[in-house]
Amino acid sequence: MREKYIEERYPALMVFGLHAVNGMPQVCDVNGETNVSVLSRAEADRLVEFHNKKVHALINMAQAFEKADQKAFQKFWYEKEDV
Repeated sequence: MREKYIEERYPALMVFGLHAVNGMPQVCDVNGETNVSVLSRAEADRLVEFHNKKVHALINMAQAFEKADQKAFQKFWYEKEDV
């Protein structure tokens, strides 16, 4: 399992800039599906770090799972009964 496939499903967050109206830092993903205004840049950085740590932990677990039992991983990840 390549990291990019996991990141496509669970994209990392980033601080995108400041909201045009309220001037608050904007946290978003690359798809624009998550878009959050936060009170400070420090808060934005904490949110991004927290989320991205979870994504990287998921990547490590998924890759280890696939390495340990590829058929079971494919059944889980792709929700297929006949792999």
